[in-house]
Amino acid sequence: MRLAFSIMCWFLLASAAHAQTTRSKTMVQVSLVSETATVSPGQEFWVAVRQKIDPGWHTYWINPGDAGEPLTLNWTLPEGFQAGEIQWPLPEAIPVSSLVNYGYSNNAAMLLKMRAPDTLQGSAVTISALAKWLVCEEVCIPEEGVVSLTLAVAQTAGAAMGSAEADDIQRHAARLPVESPWPAVVRTSADKVSLSLMGAIPSVKTARFFPLTWGHIDNAAPQIVSSTPQALTINMQRGELKTANIDELRGLLVTGIGDDRKGYWITAKNDGKAIEPLVSPTGSMGGPTLPGGGGAGDLGLVTAMLFAAVGGLILNLMPCVFPVLSIKALSLAKQHPGEGRSHGVAFFAGVMVSFVTLAILLIIVRASGGGVGWGFQFQSPEFVLVMAAIFLALGLSLSGVFHVGAGIAGTGDAMTRREGFAGYFFTGVLATIAATPCTAPFMGAALGYALTKPPVEMTAVLLALGAGFAAPMTILSFVPRLRRGMPKPGAWMDTLKQAMAFPLYATAAWLVWILSVQRGSDGVLAAAIAVIGVGFACWLWGRAGMTVTRGAAAAVAALTLFFAVDTMPPAGAPLDNVASAHGDGPRSEAFSPQRVAQLQAEGRPVFVNFTAAWCITCKANERLALSSTRVREAFEAANVAYLKADWTNYDAGITSALQSFGRAGVPLYVLYPPRTPDGRGEILPQILNETALIARVSSFPRQQLNGDLSHVRN
Repeated sequence: MRLAFSIMCWFLLASAAHAQTTRSKTMVQVSLVSETATVSPGQEFWVAVRQKIDPGWHTYWINPGDAGEPLTLNWTLPEGFQAGEIQWPLPEAIPVSSLVNYGYSNNAAMLLKMRAPDTLQGSAVTISALAKWLVCEEVCIPEEGVVSLTLAVAQTAGAAMGSAEADDIQRHAARLPVESPWPAVVRTSADKVSLSLMGAIPSVKTARFFPLTWGHIDNAAPQIVSSTPQALTINMQRGELKTANIDELRGLLVTGIGDDRKGYWITAKNDGKAIEPLVSPTGSMGGPTLPGGGGAGDLGLVTAMLFAAVGGLILNLMPCVFPVLSIKALSLAKQHPGEGRSHGVAFFAGVMVSFVTLAILLIIVRASGGGVGWGFQFQSPEFVLVMAAIFLALGLSLSGVFHVGAGIAGTGDAMTRREGFAGYFFTGVLATIAATPCTAPFMGAALGYALTKPPVEMTAVLLALGAGFAAPMTILSFVPRLRRGMPKPGAWMDTLKQAMAFPLYATAAWLVWILSVQRGSDGVLAAAIAVIGVGFACWLWGRAGMTVTRGAAAAVAALTLFFAVDTMPPAGAPLDNVASAHGDGPRSEAFSPQRVAQLQAEGRPVFVNFTAAWCITCKANERLALSSTRVREAFEAANVAYLKADWTNYDAGITSALQSFGRAGVPLYVLYPPRTPDGRGEILPQILNETALIARVSSFPRQQLNGDLSHVRN
């Protein structure tokens, strides 16, 4: 892409002479200035090519990023003069649509050293250069111009006089990047690049790495920064050259904001080791930074496990889990105490095995460099489709269409002891899977802590979550007194079982809606195929008494699911990470770190809603706390910008943003007050309260609304 872009631009430049005769002005005004008014024999001095760039336009750094071309200078020098290399000033990351360029806006000064010969003739010398550059806004224009400078000659060495530009050039020279004093290593995986600097590194709030070589990193992806007293680590997404070996990574590390920015040239060797997980996310994200609001890294293992256990208890009340568990719990009332305890052990084992399996999967994905989070499996449309079919089958079983005993639906009465044990075990497995799209209070911080820790600590937190989740059913099975207080079994249980089928049908319908968000109408078609086929297979199973016919029913279900999954369209861009509105609530626009930085620079408060279609808690918050006219009016009064980060489909940028706040999943709500000194966001409670949200937003000073709302879409 870069090569094609360059060829196109310079082909245009070759034919631009006629075009420039018809243009009244260029977008960039260039000039050549020197720190000295006179030049003496053998003198070395700074010169600067200044660029005055029209508002909204930008020029390019030595590595222009995803597209562009840097400034070139073709010198015409007096005899014996030598021009050094351009000393590039600190660049900025400039988002353009889905790309990110590296370059300059407003004003830039490209410095370089000029050296006079040891002998000079005449009274004056003229230095000139043909400068060529590319300047872009929504369109790109190749421009060129001749810059020149005439200096008087001082025949005595050391007798040169400073110019009026000397102080300004010295200020620019003092801000040029320097060689990094810290040893650096680079490590790579299939889709990540990790850069680490070792030593006593000053604490930084923001940092961005600008590579010298195109293609090694994804310029548009956020960069996750972790800072400790002994090291600074930046994790980045790999770029288009994913298959290329990165034995050495060279580039520029820029820290700080505004006039406090500093630059360090980095040369990092690959030590051949695997990428290690970030230990203490600072919240700093590359490009325009997304400052964090304090992560979960300081919770401590014991506190994280306690939070996880409490969150696991609350998960039992989720609508896709409660119907199956409630029927299971009621069935314990008529069981012998010994049998009830064995079934409780089976359920506990099913839950814990599921959480151990989940921990192993997370460790494997993280070790391979992938982004992980709670509920990540629901980002797979194929997984969502299969789960919709399973919940449909569970509902049909509770409705009496077919019976397979406790092994699947958990409602059969004529099972042997072994079948009952297996039924409770797999109920634990299914309940765990069904609970993963939900994030209960206390869980967010605990999981954020877990997913930034080594495997042993991460597994310990997940097991604590599983233990809390399994605790109610397990305790009920081991305490006969509690079971005796439950309603006695009777015909009413059949009615209850049939009634409990409808929450499961609702769960299946909700999963189909998730497919519509992930894959549009083609996803709904695939779900319809699965629903019809699995429904027919369940009916056939219920009508049949022969093993052969039931085998045919199972085959029909399997083939239907295979065909439905095969019908699924390929993954594309997330369909729901766009501007939207919730009822009468505030209108939102799509999230990006660049947009957050832009809004903060304008002095506007920013509210970021990290959400997903498969997150029940997210949808409940959006309906109950973000959909009212009162919230919209409060946002408008304080000029709050509402950004929506939709994680329904996997998005590396949103995953990185979640990790920067020490969170492993959604929901997450971050509020940036206007013009905070450090630009850090405030993490709001996972269960939003409309009144509390309005009160917090109303504490901001009322602002004049911007007239430009072009970035907000209906």
